[in-house]
Amino acid sequence: MEPVASPTFPDLISVRVLLLSFLTHRLCVAACSMISYELVRSRYVKLTKDQDAPLEEIRPGELNQPLGVRRCPECGQPLPESYEPPADEC
Repeated sequence: MEPVASPTFPDLISVRVLLLSFLTHRLCVAACSMISYELVRSRYVKLTKDQDAPLEEIRPGELNQPLGVRRCPECGQPLPESYEPPADEC
C-alpha cells in the first residue's frame, strides 16, 4: 500500500474558499426566495362574504363556451381578425 499524502496548506485553503462560496450562494438563494415569497404573499387580499361575486351573476354553462373565431376551411387553423381571403381572379 502506498502512503496517502496529507493535504498541503494551499489545498486546504482552496477547499475552504469553495465551501465558503457555496455556503454564501446558498444563503443568497434562501434570502432571495424569502424576499420573493414576501412580495408574492403581500399581493393577495382576503375577500369577505360581502366582497365576493354574487352567484346569480354566473349562469351554469356560461363559462368555457367556444368563441366565434373564424377558422381556415382546409386546416382548421384560427384566422386573425385582419385576415381577408384572397380575391377571385376569374
